[in-house]
This record gives sequence, structure tokens and C-alpha cells, in this order.
Amino acid sequence: MTIKKRFHQEWIFECPEAVLTCCAVKCEEDIYLCFGGHDKYFYLMDLDVNILDDISFDGWCRCSHPIDITADGCEEILVGSGDGSFVVLKIDKPNRKLFGLKHYKSSAKIICCTAGNLYSDGDISLVIGCEDKTLKIFKNLSSEVPDIVLYYNSWVTSVCAGFLKLTEEKNQVFGLLVGTKKGLLQFVRIEDAVPNIVWQAKLFSQINEIKVGDVSNDGYNEIITCTDDSHVKILNGDGKKLRYIPIRNSRPISALIEDIDGDNSRELLIGCADGSLRVFENFKLDSHDFSLKWKSKMKSSIKTITSYTDSKDGKKHIVFGGYDRTLRNVYDFEVGKKPFLNIPERKKPHIHLKKKSIDNKNPPLVIATNIRDHIIAILNELKETPLLDLVKQRLIKIGYSIQEIDEEIKALKFENLLRFKTIDLPVYEKKEEKEDKKDIVHDIESIGEISNNENVNEDLVYQEPPLISKSRKVLYNESKNNLINDNLKNDILDYLNQLKIIPSKIDFIEAIAKKGHDKDKIEQKINSLKENGVIKYSRGSPRGWSLNDQ
Repeated sequence: MTIKKRFHQEWIFECPEAVLTCCAVKCEEDIYLCFGGHDKYFYLMDLDVNILDDISFDGWCRCSHPIDITADGCEEILVGSGDGSFVVLKIDKPNRKLFGLKHYKSSAKIICCTAGNLYSDGDISLVIGCEDKTLKIFKNLSSEVPDIVLYYNSWVTSVCAGFLKLTEEKNQVFGLLVGTKKGLLQFVRIEDAVPNIVWQAKLFSQINEIKVGDVSNDGYNEIITCTDDSHVKILNGDGKKLRYIPIRNSRPISALIEDIDGDNSRELLIGCADGSLRVFENFKLDSHDFSLKWKSKMKSSIKTITSYTDSKDGKKHIVFGGYDRTLRNVYDFEVGKKPFLNIPERKKPHIHLKKKSIDNKNPPLVIATNIRDHIIAILNELKETPLLDLVKQRLIKIGYSIQEIDEEIKALKFENLLRFKTIDLPVYEKKEEKEDKKDIVHDIESIGEISNNENVNEDLVYQEPPLISKSRKVLYNESKNNLINDNLKNDILDYLNQLKIIPSKIDFIEAIAKKGHDKDKIEQKINSLKENGVIKYSRGSPRGWSLNDQ
């Protein structure tokens, strides 16, 4: 069967690196697109594809989720990264910038995140799934540490909150769906502040994505999962099989449930490992009769799909991206042309969300999301005692290793952004304060008891970077077409993405050289990518070169 091209492509946006997550964020009447990925940045972009702001992390930006936590009409954005950072960001609408409301540092990669009124108390709870085989639930935005931690026998790879109809319940209930690397699917409800596993099912393959929505057109939500055994598995509220859709010659990785043509029936959009976006439709009431409506194709895996409604023409736009380093905006040709399907309406319990006030009197500050930002923030905070050991202690407490700290301090010093002073101080005398604003004054009394007659310490001073250090952001914000096209780097990463692991460096260089690159430059680039943590060499099993999956 030949599927005709039944969509229109609005634009293609070239991203600096592979895109792992993208979400459409509503702020009153405006809509923004936020995305992140391998370059360790999370970007804020308007619908005219202008980059407005960005925030950097120590690891890949792996997941994001928009939700109005503060009930003020502007959605906040949950972001999880490969370095274990979990942040909640908000858009400063007047200045069109991002600022932080929350930062939590996990010891393991954050793979997925979601949020919802899990406690039925009017507060939005925040949820992250981690590589350390845990699911962490924060009761609300104010929780500094997780209130509930659930443990699994493999990575938590996908989470989703939503309403489901259980056979034993009269009304639909709100809960959390959890999927793991080994294929375990659980439905968890929080009752009296205690997590209750309502049911669990074995899908026998890694669960890449979970979505909740009515795709059978009966008024009740179904569970849609994308699994590594090349199937989209549709289950009912009790976790029982309704329909399995095979994805031939590929694997489903990402999903979206959305009415893209305005007929009141939600389509099922599936992003696949072969780069195809497949759209399945069902135009019957209380039916599981899905058919392929249309599909689009890009070069490599589609890792993320989102959508928004254009206020000008009312069309539902689909934005998707992945390893080919692009975001694509398309919409369905049949918008407004199909008859409206009258799907039964089912009541859901409603809880009034608590409105939280955000201090708008003072200009919002961007929270520290990477080790460099943390070092600068600590130095600014400890103006009277910027000792190297004290800075290290604070960073270790956050969750950074000694090696990470030493490497970043060395990099800052090499870039002339951090300089060390050796100061000689008598035991019970104070160092005279200097008027130089770049110097951070150190007070001898804050050191504690000193046994020798003289004390020698290394004092840290942070210097504002020269303007040239901001060139990367300036270049990228000026125009997406001004990004440096590093063909050699792209060829290396594409080759690793295809083969997964390359045992020999010689074979690695030879393969890339066939694409027309100089062997010496190839080796230099491989070494550079390894030093910057983009790729790695493992001496274990399997042995060889691979992408550093942060």
C-alpha cells in the first residue's frame, strides 16, 4: 500500500547537535518551543524560530515536560539531564528569558520526567525516572528532596501521569504509569500519601515511551507504549491488551496522541528508529481499527514529538526531531475537512489547583545548572571566604566528583576566568581589605584555629569572561544559518550512531577517511571528542569506541 504525502512542511530548523527532547510551552496567549539534546543546552525558541535564551548543563538534556505548576496561566518546564540535574524552569515573559524555580541533583542520569496532581491535594507533584533504577516523586515544587522513592530491577525509561478507568472503580482515577528497561509496566496511585501499585504488566521489552489518551473513541483513556520489540502496544486501564501495532523494519521510540485534523478523533503519532514519523488514525466509535494515515521520513531516529495550535489559522502543528540534528514543523492537509466524530464525554474528578505566587518584583535569576555556574555562584556567595577547599566541599555536597571539580577549575584557570592568589597571613590578624572589585576579600577569622605562626592559603578570584567568550551564544542567536558546520565531527558521530561500537581506532580512522577527510585531522578530532566527553573508549566488554551516552 502506498501512503500519499498528506502533510505540509512548514519549516526545518537546523540544531547544533542531536535533539533528545522538545516541548511546546504555553504562556498566556503565547506559545514557545523548548528543546535540548547532545550539546548540553536547553533552548527557548519562539514560533518564528528565533532562539531567545538557553541554559547549559553538564550532561545531555534528556527529557522535558511542560505543566502549569503555579496555576498562573504560564506553564513551567521540567528538564532532566544526563549529569543528574533536575530543574524546573519558568519563562520570564517580559524579557523572554528562562529562569529557575527548582534544582535537584541526582547521582544518576535522569531519563524521563512528568508531573501531575498525584496527591489529590491541589499541588502538582514532580516525578523523575533515573538510571539508578529509581523513580523519585517530589510532593510539590517546594520539596527539596524526593518524598517517595520507588526501586526497580532496571532503569526507569518512561513515566506518564493521567486518568484511567479501572474495572473495580466507578470513576476514572488519576495515577502514574512507570515503564522500565526490562519491560515492566506499573500503574501507581498515591493514597493517603502512600504509593500503591494498583497493577503491573510485563511487556518483555524496553519501554521507550508511555502516553495516555483516548484513541479508541469511547471516552476513556488507553495506555500507549512504544517498545523495543518493534510494537506499539495499546492497553486498557487495567493494563490488558487491546491492540498491538507492528512497526515493520524499525522500532517505535517516541509517541504523541493528538487530534491533528480537527475531527475530534485523536491520531496516534509514532517516531521510529529508522527516522520515520508514522501517523495512525481511527475514525470509528469504540474501535481499535487503526490504519496508517501518512508518514514522513528523516535521516535518523526521531527522539521527540510535540504539537501546538497556531492561533492564526487554528491548525495543529507537529514538531519532531532527533539524531539528524533538525526540528521539523509539519501539519496535516485534512485540517477542517473531515466530519466531526461525537465521542461520549466521561466525567473526571476535578481538583482546584493551588495558585503559587512568584516574586516578580525583583528580576528573576538563572539557577546554576552546570559545574561552572555552581563555582561562580559559590564564589559570589562566599565573598569573604573563597578558599579552594571550601569551594570543593560545596561542590562535592551537590554531587560532583573530585575529578570533575579539578578538571573544571583547571579549565577556568586556563581560560583566564579564574585566578589563584597565595596569601600570607599572621595568626590573629586580619587581612586588610582591598578596594579592587575583582578581588574577593578573605577573613582570617573564618578559617578557624591555626597552629602555625603563619598561614598560607590558595584564594580563588573569579574574573568576568571577556566578550569573546560569549561568541557561541551570540552567533547562534543571530541566525540559525550562521552555525559552524563541522562535517568531520558529524561524520564521526553518525558513524558511531550507526555501528554503536568500533573496536579499533585504526579501523575507525580508515572508515571516516573514506568520506574524504584527512587522517591526521580525523585522529585529532577523535581525541578532542574523547577529551570533551562526547565519545569514549571502553576497555571492558564490549571493547571499543562508542558515543558517551550521558
